[in-house]
Amino acid sequence: REVRALLYANDWDVDMKDAQRRIIHDWLRNQEKLLDFPVFAESVVNREEIRSDIAHRHGCSLDDAKKLMIKPWFSAGDYSANAAYKSWRRKMRHDDTSCAWYIKYHEESQRIRKLLLNANTEFRKRAKTRRKFREHDMCEGEEAQYENNEGSAMALLLQTWEWNLLQETKRALENAGFRINASIHDGCHVLGQSNTTQGCPDAKYISDKVRSSVTFMQLHMFELEVKPFEKVPALPLPQKWTGFERVVM
Repeated sequence: REVRALLYANDWDVDMKDAQRRIIHDWLRNQEKLLDFPVFAESVVNREEIRSDIAHRHGCSLDDAKKLMIKPWFSAGDYSANAAYKSWRRKMRHDDTSCAWYIKYHEESQRIRKLLLNANTEFRKRAKTRRKFREHDMCEGEEAQYENNEGSAMALLLQTWEWNLLQETKRALENAGFRINASIHDGCHVLGQSNTTQGCPDAKYISDKVRSSVTFMQLHMFELEVKPFEKVPALPLPQKWTGFERVVM
């Protein structure tokens, strides 16, 4: 993160808001299945409030709260909600309200995951596999069996769709006259001066262009946010360079 800030300090940071979960939300809406998952739907619409509440109740950062909200999508298929919550919480205090909410959210997320993968079977086939039983648990002469890891399949599916959206975002920015300095995951860095509004991409305009150009899915909640790229704090200079003194000739 610090290296990125040094390299792209004068750029605009263009990111998709809650990219993967909004992709899932829009897919469910297109399939007319969104009403079957009220806890998930509310978590997307009211993400900031729910994330802040989780952070407040556990005394953690917003980034840590975000990790709980994405945890059920990529976990192993047999991972229970209680085990997932405990794994995320670690040394943080337990909260009954957050735990009860997460159990419902986890259950809905697992059902959605199966729904998505059953509708996109090629991602199940391409996902990583793992041994169903460890070698020392197998009987002599028994062949190894493998099972599909749904978490890996889901990650592959969402990252593929996210990549497609990122390419459309880059095209829309370039068509608007901006230069892309770098792209990563759910966003990109756009050349500009971050201390002024001059040359700042219009987030709504670019978002509308992406929504109208994407063909693999109808987008409803896709939204970009644009902010100055984070600055890295000034680092102290070494008092004396001694690296060459350690070289033995």
